[in-house]
Amino acid sequence: MKSYRNILIIRTDRIGDVVLTTSILQPLRQCFPKSRISMLVSPVTFDLVNGHKDIDEVFVDDRADLHKGLAGFLRLIKEIKRKDFDVAIIFHTKKRTNALCYFAGIPRRIGYRNNKFGFLLTDSLTDQRHLGEKHETQYCLEVVQYLAGKKVLLGENKIMINSQAEQWAENLFKENKIDATRKIIAIHLGASDPAKCWPQENFIEVITQLQKKYPAVILLIGAQNTSN
Repeated sequence: MKSYRNILIIRTDRIGDVVLTTSILQPLRQCFPKSRISMLVSPVTFDLVNGHKDIDEVFVDDRADLHKGLAGFLRLIKEIKRKDFDVAIIFHTKKRTNALCYFAGIPRRIGYRNNKFGFLLTDSLTDQRHLGEKHETQYCLEVVQYLAGKKVLLGENKIMINSQAEQWAENLFKENKIDATRKIIAIHLGASDPAKCWPQENFIEVITQLQKKYPAVILLIGAQNTSN
């Protein structure tokens, strides 16, 4: 298995995608224990992975401010280039991320062949995620196995929770008279795309089965437009 000194993981899409990708951090670290592993995310997901024991550094692609427009993109390229990565794993394969890794001079660029900028990758993988035949974590694991050249086991999904978030949760529980000493199960009802949303009856069935199996408090969470 080839060794890498400096590995960059790119996952600049949504919260759920980043959370699911944390399951490959442990096996990636086990495969490359001496490597420096960094992650590039969007501002909204920075706190989820910052401080993770298997990540050495987290970068942000701030497209709304610092990295906005061409000047901002060039700034981001310089930031990444200075870190001298020797391989990039691009889970969120877009024109921007492909071009970023190419112009930052990262020698090996692994990603999905799903856009016109796929030629900027050195290793373009067939993207079958839209088929929904496997869980997203399994697709992510396959990329790690491709890089490592061997089968590895999936790790646990783990996110970071800072003291500010803990205090917010404590206040929420108190305001709504939720017993924090009980097991709490949160069910997120919404999705970024209506096509990804489950039918209401499916949620009802899951909640019914959870109530039968666990003596837990079940919370329904989501955006304002899912409150009804």
